[in-house]
Amino acid sequence: MEGGVALVLLFLASGLAAGASGNATARILDWSGEIAESLGQLYDSQQGCDFLIDAVGTNNASEPLKLCAHSLILSANSEAQFLLRDGENASTLRLEEDCLPYVEPFIRYLYTRRISITLSSVKCIHKMASSYRAVKLQEYCAQIFSLVIPEDPTFKAQIELYNYAQDSRDPVLEELCLQFLAWNSQAFSESEAWQLLSPEQLQALLARSDVVVQDELSLLRALESWRLLNRLDQHILDEIRFPMIPPEDLFQLQFNLSFYKDFEALFKARVLEALEFYTVTFQALTQHLNLTDAAFIPRIYTSPIWTYHLNKNDYNPYYNYYRSFQTPAHPSFLFKTQQMSWSPGYHATMQSCWNYGLSCTESSLPLVRLTSSGFNDPSIRYENKVLMLCQGSFVTAVQDFKDTIATVTNVNNDSLFPCPDVYSSFIIVVRPIYSPLPLPSP
Repeated sequence: MEGGVALVLLFLASGLAAGASGNATARILDWSGEIAESLGQLYDSQQGCDFLIDAVGTNNASEPLKLCAHSLILSANSEAQFLLRDGENASTLRLEEDCLPYVEPFIRYLYTRRISITLSSVKCIHKMASSYRAVKLQEYCAQIFSLVIPEDPTFKAQIELYNYAQDSRDPVLEELCLQFLAWNSQAFSESEAWQLLSPEQLQALLARSDVVVQDELSLLRALESWRLLNRLDQHILDEIRFPMIPPEDLFQLQFNLSFYKDFEALFKARVLEALEFYTVTFQALTQHLNLTDAAFIPRIYTSPIWTYHLNKNDYNPYYNYYRSFQTPAHPSFLFKTQQMSWSPGYHATMQSCWNYGLSCTESSLPLVRLTSSGFNDPSIRYENKVLMLCQGSFVTAVQDFKDTIATVTNVNNDSLFPCPDVYSSFIIVVRPIYSPLPLPSP
């Protein structure tokens, strides 16, 4: 018993000594995580609220939304200061009609600092946060645009965001929307939302080389459907890359393109230029044409002529599995008989790399491989791409091949548009481009 008392006295003495030296260990009870939930319940209950909020549609087409809040809670949040003016106990918010349903979640966020944001709500919440200087929420919305953009298979929500980005003069969001539409242009051009593009938006899209479509002719065909509700002018047609359309298809345009007669002079000039590209030697072309102009640069064409569909499940990491496909060396008829042979592969492990004699690192895995053999011409270079399909549907990442390797994007960290699942389906696209020859030595 005496030993036990002595032990307690020793413990107390050490505690007093620690306290005297300022090193006493604090014990903290922390239930702060429940505060947000409690504040949310307080807002929902409306008990003791003393601050009135009227949310009014700008067109007065809907009944005003009347909310009641607690001024003390609002005053504790710097993002809520826009509501509190000169001690008044009421405030009016003026919003577009379609944003009224999101006012209450926005006010509740000012209590809890928590909010659920979807593709249908992100535009309005971002707009409210921007208008009323809820800076943290505004920044968060900007970060999640890329997460929610792929969610609408009809593309209508993406067009709404694109319009909003232009109206709000947000170049980052504008480019984000345009990038997604470019990478998914084949499906987009076949949707009803395609006709919702303004002429300026359509021209901006067609000016890009990273547009993913079956072929250039499909873009020209898509202008027929767009033209049903819009006015087509020469500036838009100037963005079509006629040298990328095969001669037999160029010949048929005069017979089966509905607006050929409206722009006959332009078509004749562009078709002639394209036929020259197909039949004149590279050396002669370079004397009179700038082959680095966009018209002579292929987009990302998914026609079977230039692509290979790869599924990672087809590749065993422990055994060599050889596959190959062929493409023309170049679109020009001068190379019609010349073929390139390509060997694709998918490598997710070091063992798989070693089986193919590749030098890989853990940080570079998984990767897609593409090696070539056959015809070689110094006037032609290949800027090949691999498209990463999210759940076999949208293109959410595009990677260049560096030498023979393209690293598969990390769906969580590296993708511009993160995918909820690991990438398993890929489209390899071969892109032959005329390459300027080095000048002869003097």
